[in-house]
Order: sequence, then C-alpha cells, then structure tokens
Amino acid sequence: ETLIANPHRFAGAVMTAPMVGLSPGLAPPMAASLASAMTRVGLGRWRIPGGPVERSRAEPDFDDNVLTSDPHRYARLRALNTAAPHLGLGNPTVSWVRAAFAAMGRVNAQGGAEKISVPVLAVAGAVDKVTDTLATRRLIETIPAGRMVVLPGCRHEVLLERDPYRVRFWAAFERLAAEVAPA
Repeated sequence: ETLIANPHRFAGAVMTAPMVGLSPGLAPPMAASLASAMTRVGLGRWRIPGGPVERSRAEPDFDDNVLTSDPHRYARLRALNTAAPHLGLGNPTVSWVRAAFAAMGRVNAQGGAEKISVPVLAVAGAVDKVTDTLATRRLIETIPAGRMVVLPGCRHEVLLERDPYRVRFWAAFERLAAEVAPA
C-alpha cells in the first residue's frame, strides 16, 4: 500500500509472496463479509479457526506445513517459536482477517499499481498455499516496470526455502539492486 500511495519515495521494491490475494483454499468468497460482521458483533479478537484463545495451536509437523519445503529451516523455525513463543505469529484474529481483506482491496483497486514507476520485483512460490501467486502475477503485470519470478516447488516463505530457491531469489534481487543503485 505504501508503494502505491508514495510511488516516487522508492527507487525500487522487492516482495516475496506479497499478500495481494489469499490462496483460493484459504478464503471462500464470503470470508471478508463474515470477518466484518463478526468484528462488528465483538468477535474480532477470536482466532481463526477456533474461538477465543490466547495462543493458537502449535506449528504443524513438517509434512503438514505450508511455509517451506526445507526440513532444516522449518525445524529451526519451530525451535525458535518454542524458545520464544511470544515471537510466533499464531493464527490470525478475525479483526486481522477483516483488515487484510480491506488492504488487499485497496492494493488491487483499479489504477493504483499502474502509477508505480519504479522497478518492482515479486518472487513467489508456485505451490504457495497462503498467498495467491496468480493474483500477484495479475498485479505485477499492471506495474510498468514490474517483473515476477515464480519458483516451481517453492512454498510460501521464499527465504526459508531450500537453497536452490534462495539462490534464484538472491540472483533476481541482485539484478534489481544493480539496476536501481548501480555501483
């Protein structure tokens, strides 16, 4: 949103799995309306799914995680969350879901992204089950200097992925950095 509101404030931008749309499996069409209604009746602090809990369930086992295909990086993330649970994200609240849909609506509004004149790189996983890679592609295609790298087999957290995905991310990042801030 900041890039769209202030397109001349930046020399360029890099995004990994930007939340311009949620994975179709996560967000049925009525989710935004339901989250808004639940917030209005005082249920905004409930976590999705499961009601009024302070902490959501523990991280899933590696085989069930949507973040990374790298077992070592996932184990490190779980160890960090065990050692410092206050740093973990947990499941979102209903209010967060409502705000997220509002922000995605503003980002995807007609005419906003077309005004961005700086190079924008989006890097996303082809098998991301959190954000919608196709929605990202549609948005990037409206940015005049937009470009996208889709990593086959990569999940949601590009920088927590296996080294071959990270190498491709850093190569694209360095190309953009050299373009916007030549040595």
